[in-house]
Amino acid sequence: MSAFSVIAIIAGEILIIWSEVMAAKLYAENLNMASMLMQTVPLGIAGAVLLIVGYALGLKYFHNIWIVTAVSVGSLLMVEPLFNYFYMGQTPTMGSGIGFVLGALGMVASLVF
Repeated sequence: MSAFSVIAIIAGEILIIWSEVMAAKLYAENLNMASMLMQTVPLGIAGAVLLIVGYALGLKYFHNIWIVTAVSVGSLLMVEPLFNYFYMGQTPTMGSGIGFVLGALGMVASLVF
């Protein structure tokens, strides 16, 4: 079940990030606010549900909120630069590249140690 909590958190972060970046891109392309919200809010809701489930299960099985938080922040730091690169077509700066590496290391360290 602890693996499911990690998967739920990562999937939730992916859906939330997808929703945010898609909303920004759609609105920047002059789509009206109502249409943009109709396309992105369902993804955001699904992501929020997964995050809530992941946090609840993570605390129950890891018995430490810092591990759960590290997984959440680590997945956010890893997923968002990748999503921005592949979906938005923008290359990361040196700072975000360093953050990507440190986020991955932090998530692994919190799960291993």
